[in-house]
Amino acid sequence: MTNMTDLAVIVASRVKAEIFRLLFGLRRPELHFREIVRQSGLSLGTVQQELKGLTSVGLLKSRRDGNRVYFSANPHHPARSIRRETKRREELERRRAQAQANSQSYGHSH
Repeated sequence: MTNMTDLAVIVASRVKAEIFRLLFGLRRPELHFREIVRQSGLSLGTVQQELKGLTSVGLLKSRRDGNRVYFSANPHHPARSIRRETKRREELERRRAQAQANSQSYGHSH
Protein backbone atom coordinates (compact mmCIF):
# COMPACT_ATOMS: atom_id res chain seq x y z
CA MET A 1 0.00 0.00 0.00
CA THR A 2 1.05 3.57 -0.54
CA ASN A 3 1.25 6.03 2.31
CA MET A 4 -1.85 7.89 1.12
CA THR A 5 -3.75 4.63 0.73
CA ASP A 6 -2.80 3.72 4.30
CA LEU A 7 -4.04 7.10 5.48
CA ALA A 8 -7.30 6.62 3.56
CA VAL A 9 -7.75 3.31 5.40
CA ILE A 10 -7.53 5.18 8.70
CA VAL A 11 -9.99 7.94 8.01
CA ALA A 12 -12.45 5.91 5.94
CA SER A 13 -14.62 5.25 8.97
CA ARG A 14 -15.45 6.76 12.32
CA VAL A 15 -14.22 3.56 13.98
CA LYS A 16 -10.79 3.76 12.36
CA ALA A 17 -10.57 7.47 13.09
CA GLU A 18 -11.31 6.85 16.77
CA ILE A 19 -8.69 4.09 17.03
CA PHE A 20 -6.21 6.32 15.23
CA ARG A 21 -6.96 9.16 17.68
CA LEU A 22 -6.47 6.90 20.69
CA LEU A 23 -3.26 5.23 19.58
CA PHE A 24 -1.50 7.96 17.61
CA GLY A 25 -2.34 10.66 20.14
CA LEU A 26 -1.08 8.62 23.07
CA ARG A 27 1.23 9.83 25.73
CA ARG A 28 1.50 6.21 26.89
CA PRO A 29 3.25 3.86 24.49
CA GLU A 30 0.41 1.33 24.18
CA LEU A 31 -3.12 0.38 25.17
CA HIS A 32 -4.62 -2.95 26.12
CA PHE A 33 -7.35 -4.16 23.75
CA ARG A 34 -10.12 -3.79 26.37
CA GLU A 35 -8.90 -0.28 27.23
CA ILE A 36 -9.29 0.72 23.57
CA VAL A 37 -12.84 -0.67 23.64
CA ARG A 38 -13.60 1.22 26.86
CA GLN A 39 -12.10 4.55 25.78
CA SER A 40 -13.60 4.45 22.30
CA GLY A 41 -17.11 3.46 23.37
CA LEU A 42 -17.24 1.10 20.40
CA SER A 43 -18.26 -2.54 20.44
CA LEU A 44 -15.70 -5.24 21.18
CA GLY A 45 -16.17 -6.96 17.80
CA THR A 46 -15.90 -3.71 15.84
CA VAL A 47 -12.70 -2.69 17.60
CA GLN A 48 -11.22 -6.16 17.22
CA GLN A 49 -11.89 -6.17 13.46
CA GLU A 50 -10.43 -2.69 12.93
CA LEU A 51 -7.34 -3.37 15.04
CA LYS A 52 -6.68 -6.49 13.00
CA GLY A 53 -6.93 -4.51 9.75
CA LEU A 54 -4.79 -1.61 10.95
CA THR A 55 -2.17 -4.04 12.25
CA SER A 56 -2.14 -5.93 8.96
CA VAL A 57 -1.29 -2.76 6.99
CA GLY A 58 1.49 -1.89 9.44
CA LEU A 59 -0.08 1.17 11.07
CA LEU A 60 -0.25 -0.55 14.45
CA LYS A 61 1.95 -2.97 16.32
CA SER A 62 0.63 -5.56 18.73
CA ARG A 63 2.19 -7.61 21.46
CA ARG A 64 0.83 -10.37 23.63
CA ASP A 65 1.43 -10.59 27.35
CA GLY A 66 -0.22 -13.79 28.56
CA ASN A 67 -3.84 -13.55 27.51
CA ARG A 68 -3.71 -9.77 27.03
CA VAL A 69 -3.01 -8.05 23.73
CA TYR A 70 -1.58 -4.53 23.66
CA PHE A 71 -1.60 -2.20 20.66
CA SER A 72 0.53 0.80 19.81
CA ALA A 73 1.11 3.10 16.88
CA ASN A 74 3.94 1.91 14.66
CA PRO A 75 6.53 4.67 15.14
CA HIS A 76 8.23 3.76 11.87
CA HIS A 77 5.11 4.04 9.72
CA PRO A 78 4.87 7.23 7.59
CA ALA A 79 1.45 8.01 9.09
CA ARG A 80 3.22 8.76 12.35
CA SER A 81 5.09 11.63 10.71
CA ILE A 82 1.84 12.84 9.16
CA ARG A 83 0.36 13.04 12.65
CA ARG A 84 3.35 15.01 13.95
CA GLU A 85 3.07 17.44 11.03
CA THR A 86 -0.67 17.83 11.60
CA LYS A 87 -0.08 18.64 15.28
CA ARG A 88 2.64 21.12 14.36
CA ARG A 89 0.32 22.89 11.89
CA GLU A 90 -2.55 22.95 14.40
CA GLU A 91 -0.25 24.62 16.94
CA LEU A 92 0.92 27.21 14.39
CA GLU A 93 -2.69 27.98 13.45
CA ARG A 94 -3.67 28.29 17.12
CA ARG A 95 -0.81 30.75 17.69
CA ARG A 96 -1.76 32.80 14.61
CA ALA A 97 -5.39 32.99 15.72
CA GLN A 98 -4.33 33.99 19.23
CA ALA A 99 -1.98 36.68 17.91
CA GLN A 100 -4.72 38.01 15.63
CA ALA A 101 -7.24 38.11 18.48
CA ASN A 102 -4.70 39.88 20.69
CA SER A 103 -3.93 42.49 18.02
CA GLN A 104 -7.64 43.14 17.35
CA SER A 105 -8.37 43.47 21.05
CA TYR A 106 -5.38 45.81 21.48
CA GLY A 107 -6.53 47.90 18.53
CA HIS A 108 -10.06 48.30 19.95
CA SER A 109 -8.94 49.26 23.43
CA HIS A 110 -6.74 52.15 22.30
